[in-house]
Amino acid sequence: MSLARWLEYKIDEDPRKPGRRQEVFDLKAIEKAIGAPITYVYSNQIQPGATAGMHYHKEHQVAVWMREGELEMTLEDVR
Repeated sequence: MSLARWLEYKIDEDPRKPGRRQEVFDLKAIEKAIGAPITYVYSNQIQPGATAGMHYHKEHQVAVWMREGELEMTLEDVR
């Protein structure tokens, strides 16, 4: 589920963290596309084989859009 397939974005890479990048989306464009305001956004993708601290990522991608209410989320990486 890559948001980049259907929305324009810019890539923000951190030279201090090779292999890590952020895809920056225009929330106003997304709100226009879905016809409603967005109040919370969480999106994260880690490439297979990437490491963070002491663990290894097989694959990890999450995107959550909320218009109202609260969200409690627990993420677990597959080893």
